[in-house]
Amino acid sequence: MMKPIDYGRSYYVTLPPADEIRFAVESRTRIIDDQTGESEDYLQAASCKCEDSFVESGIFREDNYDFLPIRGPTRWVVFRRHAWLNPNYREIVGSDEALGPTKVHLPEPAYEELIGEDAAYRATLDFRPLVAQTEIWNADQQLRAVIEYPIKTMNTVTAAEYSHLTAQVDNPMTMSGEGSLYQIDTGPIAFADLSQRSDCHAERLSLAFVGFNSPHAAEFIIEAPTAIREAEHTGRAPAQTRHYIKRVRLTARNRIYAMI
Repeated sequence: MMKPIDYGRSYYVTLPPADEIRFAVESRTRIIDDQTGESEDYLQAASCKCEDSFVESGIFREDNYDFLPIRGPTRWVVFRRHAWLNPNYREIVGSDEALGPTKVHLPEPAYEELIGEDAAYRATLDFRPLVAQTEIWNADQQLRAVIEYPIKTMNTVTAAEYSHLTAQVDNPMTMSGEGSLYQIDTGPIAFADLSQRSDCHAERLSLAFVGFNSPHAAEFIIEAPTAIREAEHTGRAPAQTRHYIKRVRLTARNRIYAMI
């Protein structure tokens, strides 16, 4: 079992001789090789912008890009998103080639697992900090991943208020009794592709959002090159950007924890 961390106080900081950079941790992905019994943890940081440090003015560079690192035990995955489809968007580099040595702070406060159909609803209305863990696996490849993340956005509804929502979708959930429903939609997280074996777990990672409304399945919408639809009406070759568009639904074990 992976004990949840406090995402309000979890960081990693790069160390001298360069300047220190503090990154807030936004998700943690543990990839487990059941064939060898080994595992690796990857810490996805919050996104920032390309900048020049400690200048009088002009902090943000003109040809700017989003910068998002995922720290692994020996390799990092670094994302640099320009306004155009830059070829070096996703790079896998050794720790020394990335930002050098880091100091990691991952406090583990007391949490309780929320069990029962109304537990998530009550914890949401009580404004308790919530963390989810989504475990996915590929039995043929003997690989598993536990993706952990703070729940930033979620929906809840009681039976009394549910009827008007069912008319808005083609396949509404069935609600029994006088309970409640929940649905988590949050990200970005570091999604792990377990479809084949690889010597480098860092190669598995992509940015995604995750959604689920039951303990037994999860849906991911993964970032991928995407044609800009406006080009369809101009007769020109479609331009491309990166967007969360690739949808995947997987059998999963979803757990929700609330800080005590």
